[in-house]
Parts: sequence; C-alpha cells; structure tokens
Amino acid sequence: MLPEGITFHVTRMPLHLHLEAPLRDDDPLARDLVAAAGLLAQAGVSAIAYGCTAGSMIEPLDGLPALIARTTGIPGTTTAAALVDALRAVKAERIVMISPYGPSLQSREEAFFARQGFEIASSRGSASAKAGRTNSCAFARCRHRWLSRWRAKRWLPASTRC
Repeated sequence: MLPEGITFHVTRMPLHLHLEAPLRDDDPLARDLVAAAGLLAQAGVSAIAYGCTAGSMIEPLDGLPALIARTTGIPGTTTAAALVDALRAVKAERIVMISPYGPSLQSREEAFFARQGFEIASSRGSASAKAGRTNSCAFARCRHRWLSRWRAKRWLPASTRC
C-alpha cells in the first residue's frame, strides 16, 4: 500500500546485458531507456528509477541517471547507483554478493563493486543461471531456499541461523 498522494508507475523495456562502457546515446540500452522514461514522464512522475541491477552497472555511475534527467527533465536513478549510495551511506567496505546471475554476470557485478571501492568478501550466483537458464522467467523462479542456506552457512552467527 502506498501512502496517500503517492502513485507508482511501471513500464517494461528489453533486457540489455551486453553493455559497452562508456554508454553512448546511440546504444540500444540508451535508446530503450529514453523511450521508457519518456512514457513514465507522461504520467507526471517526480522521479524515474531504472530497476535493473545488471543493466545499470554502467560507468560513470551517474551516466544513466543523467540520461534520464537530460531527456525527461525529471530526476533519475538506477539500481546500481542506489546500491552504491546506500553502501556508502552505511560506510560499508566489505560486501557479500548474492544474485540470480550466472558466472559471467556475477563476475561483472563483482568487478563493478570493486571499482566502486568495495571489497567482495564472498559472492554467489544462481545455480539455475549456471545451468543455462538465464532468461527473465528463470530469474523470477529463483527459489529463496538456496539463499537462506547460503546465508546461514556463510555470514550469520550460529545463534541467528535459520
């Protein structure tokens, strides 16, 4: 439930995981993001967030938010920018990464966070992605049990294990 006076608008766009840095305005991701942000702008929103972790790990970190703002006049953010901001806000130095991605994307995310100044203490991707099920539907079916088991074994004190 949203607070009184708050609305939430969503649109979809193609998944872009083969990204070049730096992002150019003629890249497919940039074109699709501008189109999707334009649709959201028509709803009179106050902010636009691109909610794709792997797709938003573009450097410079403010590149996609700036593209959103430049083309719509509305402040923008991305999952990656929000994660980095949040980790910096709590003064995190070492992080544990858990994702639905296979080895290739997992490695790319590890490298991204390392370039942002974070030490990767441990990292785990999805077994379903390792088995070749890498489409959006496979990600959505990711079971949480492996996460609970992994979390309990790796980084929770014995007294708090699930």
